[in-house]
Amino acid sequence: MRYLVLLTGICTAVACEEGGDMVAVAHDPLVPPREAPRVVGFIPDLVVEVDETVVIEDPQRVFSDGSALTLSVTSSDPAVATAALGDSVLTILAVSAGTTTVELVAEEPPGTFAQAVGDTLGRTMHLGFGVTVRPGLGDG
Repeated sequence: MRYLVLLTGICTAVACEEGGDMVAVAHDPLVPPREAPRVVGFIPDLVVEVDETVVIEDPQRVFSDGSALTLSVTSSDPAVATAALGDSVLTILAVSAGTTTVELVAEEPPGTFAQAVGDTLGRTMHLGFGVTVRPGLGDG
């Protein structure tokens, strides 16, 4: 069982486990707490042809958080278009005619306080955009 006591008068939180050690985490009242990542930009819906590749540089810039974020990406239909991250770029490859949604997820790891109370979940933000793939010129 875990206990959490907030000592708001001195801006300190104390966390402990039953039979375990207490951990104090101080918070400087002059330093605002970090905000969760939020969307401040956008990636427009794309219309591409089969076998076309779209490269989006620095996809992290669409999120507000200046700290290190972990990005991941998925395509709702990889048979239509695949999406991959690498070397600070988002690459979308049009595979076959159709439509799909690409979702970019930014995750911020839990902060010191969250780690002290055993919270392993960070904060996340999702950004989705559509990809329409048309048959190529030679795909009659």
